[in-house]
Parts: sequence; C-alpha cells; structure tokens
Amino acid sequence: LVSSIIYVELFGTCCLLFILEGDNMFSLLGTKLAQNASQYMLLAAAVMIPTVWLPNLSALSFLGMFGVTATTTVVASVSIPQNM
Repeated sequence: LVSSIIYVELFGTCCLLFILEGDNMFSLLGTKLAQNASQYMLLAAAVMIPTVWLPNLSALSFLGMFGVTATTTVVASVSIPQNM
C-alpha cells in the first residue's frame, strides 16, 4: 500500500513538472516551436522521459554539468552590475 502511494505521488510530480515546463516554455517562446502549451508539455516529456531509460545513469552526470553551468551563468548575469 505504501509503495503504491509513493509511486502515485512520483507520477503526479512528473506530470506537474511537464505541466510547468510546458507553460513556461509557451510563455517564453510563444508559438515558435509549438502551437500551444500542451504541445510544449508533450515536447518536454519526449525529451525528458528517455533519460530514465539509459542503461548507465552515470551518463546523466554530463547533463548535470550543463545544469550547474546554466545556474552559474544566470547567477553571474544577475549579480554582476551592468555598468561595468
């Protein structure tokens, strides 16, 4: 019973991630890649779901490196004064 509840919670969390990703991408890009937010949700799912099928999950460490680089770039661009 507990295992079933945990799996349902994880599935719901994944669905919420795709909904948030689709809405944010539609807000940022508009209709450049897809016609509506639902298509962005499907596009996000199509890109993210195959990463869990990797036989060796250490390959995801390269994606983590890109995430760290992106976060560092955003923090640097916000915190460095534009007057320089």
